[in-house]
Amino acid sequence: MAAFVKQHRLPEEPLLRGIRPLVDTDVPAVAKLLNSHLSNCYKVHMDFTTDEVAHWVLPRDNVVYSYVVEDDNGRVTDLLSFYELNSSILKNPNYNKMNIAYASYCVARDNDAGRLKQLFKDMLILAKQKGFDVFNVTEVL
Repeated sequence: MAAFVKQHRLPEEPLLRGIRPLVDTDVPAVAKLLNSHLSNCYKVHMDFTTDEVAHWVLPRDNVVYSYVVEDDNGRVTDLLSFYELNSSILKNPNYNKMNIAYASYCVARDNDAGRLKQLFKDMLILAKQKGFDVFNVTEVL
């Protein structure tokens, strides 16, 4: 059991190189990346304007958290975002609310499944850094 827990423990810092919070100046590149991903992967999809991307994806504390991955040339290659939704816990003497992070827009470079898996792992790490409870596997077992 100890080996299982050790194998699945989250690192303290994200593993993808170049990951950083999304900023205003990234919006045009993110709009292009997101629209390209949606049009390549889905027959029916939104076509976001830069204003819509700014509204839905730019980070806002206690609402939405967004990150991009930059390559060595400063080009945005990946996007990950999650939003916060608080829920009340009833009839529990120890807890009265739970902050839940829900995945939102996630785009992996070249639609690579392994890279998407890494983005989601980094998303868990970033959510934990923001104060969300990321349950240890031993708490679930």
